[in-house]
Amino acid sequence: MRINYHLATCLVWSLIASSGWAQATPERGTRPFQSELITEWGAAVTAENVWTEYPRPQLRRDNWTNLNGHWDYAVTPIEAKRAPEKWDGKILVPFSLESKLGGVSRLLDATQALWYRRTFEAKPTEGRRWLLNFEAVDYRSEVFVNGRSVGTHVGGNTPFSFDVSDAIRDGQNEVVVRVEDATEAYQLRGKQVLNARGIWYTQVSGIWQTVWLEEVPAVYAERLHIDTKTSGEVVIQLEPQGPSADQVKAEATVRLGDKVVGQVQAQGRELKVKIDNPQLWSPSSPVLYVVELRVGD
Repeated sequence: MRINYHLATCLVWSLIASSGWAQATPERGTRPFQSELITEWGAAVTAENVWTEYPRPQLRRDNWTNLNGHWDYAVTPIEAKRAPEKWDGKILVPFSLESKLGGVSRLLDATQALWYRRTFEAKPTEGRRWLLNFEAVDYRSEVFVNGRSVGTHVGGNTPFSFDVSDAIRDGQNEVVVRVEDATEAYQLRGKQVLNARGIWYTQVSGIWQTVWLEEVPAVYAERLHIDTKTSGEVVIQLEPQGPSADQVKAEATVRLGDKVVGQVQAQGRELKVKIDNPQLWSPSSPVLYVVELRVGD
């Protein structure tokens, strides 16, 4: 009987498979799960107030422009390599294509490309550089400024920037971003899937963190690494960019409130500052020192 049972079972599944029933899969929709739920803070988001905070807590500069807000967007076949002439509508950056707050709520297919466009004002000055920064774009992206490709990036959750000084012009400028996101192909995706279910999440495609412009001198600090010791010694490792960067002059000033507690000038990539009687941070005494760095002229 066991042999007959297994034989009958195999025959049934053979009939099902030959009919195509067992192979049928539900057609994937074009829109993610829709819900009327929203928080009071989400409901208050507008193109004017969306994520206006300076995006980089460390290494803050004064000359920057927030490019969050409404961008034109379009979805095209992935074969398209030029920006579309007709756009599908507006999307609120920095929210993804699939999100409710982005205003689109559309799923991106692996056979499609997502495009963004907006304009910005600039006034190039001799001896100054312009950096276009993206805090995160999922997943493969190429950026164009005034029709010129300024760089590409791969990775969905890492910040990147391009020096667009040679591409911008005085007055109005245009930035276009082209994005591909296969989600489940050979790329890092976390818990995103094309068909969200159980513990798996709806995919996130396109720009999903702040986009911003930054004006810097010809020689500027690209990165800093600050190492402190309980003795009061502060070592600042500087990664400069620009002509003769290795011989750049730098000045570091350490403040506690309004009081200057340490200052040093040096030439090169390392500065050491000594703070007398340092106040160490603790939960009961959360003291923070402010470091101001001046590079070059």
